[in-house]
Formats: sequence, C-alpha cells, structure tokens
Amino acid sequence: MTSRSTSSAERSASAKRRAFSEVRDAPSILRANCIQLSIEAIVYRDRVVGEQRQGAIGGHEAVLVGEHVALRPHSAETLPALKRWYADPELVRLARHRNEPLTGDEVERLVRERFTTAQMLAFALYERIGTEERLIGSCTLANLDIENGAATFHLMIGEPAARGRGLGSEATRLVTQFAFEALGLHRISLTLFAFNEAALRCYTKAGFTEEGRMRDAITRDGRRWDEIQMGLLATDAP
Repeated sequence: MTSRSTSSAERSASAKRRAFSEVRDAPSILRANCIQLSIEAIVYRDRVVGEQRQGAIGGHEAVLVGEHVALRPHSAETLPALKRWYADPELVRLARHRNEPLTGDEVERLVRERFTTAQMLAFALYERIGTEERLIGSCTLANLDIENGAATFHLMIGEPAARGRGLGSEATRLVTQFAFEALGLHRISLTLFAFNEAALRCYTKAGFTEEGRMRDAITRDGRRWDEIQMGLLATDAP
C-alpha cells in the first residue's frame, strides 16, 4: 500500500513538472480556479510579450487575485514604494540581517539583479478595496529549484495600516498554492527573527510549521535573538 501511494505521488509530481514546462513554453495564458482560497484567477506567463505588461519588472506575468489581496509583477510604478519601504528603519529591523536601510541606488540594483533572475518570482502586493487596488507590500518566491521542487518565500507588508488584518496570511496562501499547483513545487521554506511575533503568527496561520532555530543568530535591541526556520509542504493538510 505504501509503495503504491509513493509511486502515485511521484507520478503526480512528475505530471506537475511536465505541465509547468508546457506552460512556460506555451503562448497562451494559464488560468486556474482555486476554490479553497476564493481565488478568482491565477494567471501565469513565462515572458512579458509585446505591450501587454509594459514596464513590468522580471521574467514573468503571474497575477494572483484573492478575496482581499492581489499579487502582480512589479513595475516601474512600484519602484518608489520599494525604495521607501527599504529605507524604513523598522522594516529593515524586522526583515534584514544588516540593520541598515537601503539607499535608492541599492534598491534599484536589488530589483535589477534579483527580481529579473530565473530563480525568482517577485510580486507587488495590493489590497483590494472594492474595484480599486492599493499597493501595500511585496513578496517573492526565491531560490526556485524546479528539479527538486523547492523555493524560499519572503513577505514584506510595507504600509503600516495594512498590518495585522490578515492580508499577509492571505497573500502567503495565494503564493504557496500557486507554487504547489501551478509550478509543481513540493516545499516552501522561510526564515524570520524570533522577535517578529506578527510574522510568526502570519506564517503559522498560512500553514507553515516551525522546523528549527539558529540560536542567537542576530543582535537587535541590545540582545541576541534566534532565527526561526519554517517550512510548508504540498502534502501538508490545508
């Protein structure tokens, strides 16, 4: 029974990888309906073509739309917000090992050198308010390893008014479901600092499990803190 189950899982994973390859090569847009998250549409395109997404940053045109949030490719229009967020000392304190804000030039270099690689999908995060959308943050699937079905996730809620309202958890679920169902990944990893209790609640709510800690990995506020490793598998119960 066990070997039959494993074989079935392997066949399913192989089929997903083949489907992902077909989607990357196809000229048409992939659409999928994911009822569990009330996703209205998931759209994936490997390359930005013609003028369909003029000014898009990165080699993808994935659009994930949920009940309260939407994720779209970054563009020149989102760059000023990224510069403002990476210059915010509190956001830097929560998310970066180097406890120093980034300059505008450093943010441009980050976007140019990392957001456009084949190993990363970077999304601008919007809050949906009626028929309008308000830019509130950014998230990435990085270190994409299609062969081994793995990636790392990072989320930044840049606008203070958007925090603590469940928007980060919804965005996390959208991206991880996209990673599992559209990209055929098996594992998503992330790290956070132990003092970031809001992020821990967000990721736990989205299904991530704490897997270990790097003890005393970082210094903040005059003391040392652990760095927490969390993971989510495609086979984990929703």
